Amino acid sequence: MKATGIVRRIDDLGRVIIPKELRRSLRIYEGDPLELFTDSDSIVLKKYNVVGMIEDSESLLRSIQQIIQAPVLLCDRDKVIDATGISKAKYEGHAITDELYQIIDKRNLYMQGEEKQPIRIFVEDEMIVEMVMPIAVNGEVFGALVIPKSGGDFHRDNALLSLKLAAKYLNLHLERI
Repeated sequence: MKATGIVRRIDDLGRVIIPKELRRSLRIYEGDPLELFTDSDSIVLKKYNVVGMIEDSESLLRSIQQIIQAPVLLCDRDKVIDATGISKAKYEGHAITDELYQIIDKRNLYMQGEEKQPIRIFVEDEMIVEMVMPIAVNGEVFGALVIPKSGGDFHRDNALLSLKLAAKYLNLHLERI
């Protein structure tokens, strides 16, 4: 943990204002759930990561990957949670680009086309997006399934159907959490 030098007072309702610059840099937006932790004399706020609570995401991703013959990533709104078909150790936990975040936040299926500017998945890597299927529960986006452009024999129709099915499964799973 690093010190920010920012001090805030608690108002009479117990609220603390998180500065706009800090919220922007941590991608915390109005309505985002935050989890509170305590440790002796400290209170820690952490973005609540419901996508990270998905059990056995590896089997789901591996099933999709076997059907479409392309890598698949599971992301929350900030970083990669799980991956298959590529080096999981290399990409798990890596932050996604602001452009990918904006695509996820739009809540619509995204498919890379020739007329569209390529969207990078990571700031420090040249991997670009082929398809993105946001995962939403009750209208709130929690993450996405992402297929990176792999250069291999890609079955776009199978990928579209697989992503829709997996997103619906995850939607129903997350509703119960």
